[in-house]
Amino acid sequence: MALPSEKTLLDIATETGRPWGLFPLRVKTVEAGPHSTVTVIVDSESDPDIDAVGEFSTALSQVFDEKEASKELSFGAGYNLEVSTPGIDEPLTRPYQWARNRGRAVSVTLKGQEPATYRIGALSPEEDRVVLIYSEGTKGNKKAKKTIVALHDVERAVVEIEFNGAPKNEAALSQEPFEE
Repeated sequence: MALPSEKTLLDIATETGRPWGLFPLRVKTVEAGPHSTVTVIVDSESDPDIDAVGEFSTALSQVFDEKEASKELSFGAGYNLEVSTPGIDEPLTRPYQWARNRGRAVSVTLKGQEPATYRIGALSPEEDRVVLIYSEGTKGNKKAKKTIVALHDVERAVVEIEFNGAPKNEAALSQEPFEE
C-alpha cells in the first residue's frame, strides 16, 4: 500500500507546527517493509528550541495516528516518524536563514558565477538583499569590503564551518547596519 503523499504530510505538518513557531522545510517518505519511515525536517525563524521540536513530534504523531484511525490516511503496516532540524549543510534559501547566520562564513554561488566564500552581513529591511563581505589585498594588508547581492541572484549558499573564527575587520563589517 502506498504511503500518503509527501505534500499531504507536509500540509498536516505545517498546520501542526504553528503553535510552536515551527514549519516543515520538507517531508520525505520511505517505504521499507513493515515499518515505513516518515522524516520531517522543521525549522523556525529563530534557532529551533529542542523542547518545542519534541512537543511538535509528539503532536504530529498523534495527528497522524488520529487521521489513520479515521481512515483519512493509511501508513500500511505502520510507520516510524523522525523529526529533525536542518543541519549545517542546509542551503540558505529564505531570508530568515541569512539573518540568523549573520557574521558566519558562507559559500555562495551567484547566477553565472563560480562559488566564492564571503561573510554574511546585514539583510535589507525588505529582506530581498544581503550584504556579503570579502577580503582583498595581500597577506598582512587585507581590507574587508562589502557587496550587496539580491537574494534572487543566489543560486546556492551554504554556511562554511570555521575553526579559526572571523578576521576582525570582516567580523566588524558584518555587524554594521544595512546601507547601500
